[in-house]
Amino acid sequence: MRLLEEFWYGNIEPTDYDISSCKEYKKLQELICRNEEKLRATMTDEQKELFEKYTDCVREHQTITDCLIFQNSFKLKKVEIPLPPMEEQERIAQKYQATLDEIAVIKLRLEKAVNKLHHIFDEESE
Repeated sequence: MRLLEEFWYGNIEPTDYDISSCKEYKKLQELICRNEEKLRATMTDEQKELFEKYTDCVREHQTITDCLIFQNSFKLKKVEIPLPPMEEQERIAQKYQATLDEIAVIKLRLEKAVNKLHHIFDEESE
């Protein structure tokens, strides 16, 4: 919920990305920069000025597109998601909790079995 609050109060821009873990994005960005440098090296001053205007427009277009995508994602709140009756929700929650309890018991049994095996192998080693 903290993230949504940050968006709501304008502390985070929808166009801010965490790309630190996306290798494909970094690789593509490096390729774009490398090709842009090669292209600029072949251009006249007039062509460079025109290309600069073009890239500014493309960046602005991308920013607006990102904002629209962000805004449209919040339109989901208008979509009604049917919920089962409260009794059914409680039954589902109880079943879920029972399953979690079973998992905890199985984990304990497994841990005991592993410890027992360690103990057996330790005795045989001596």
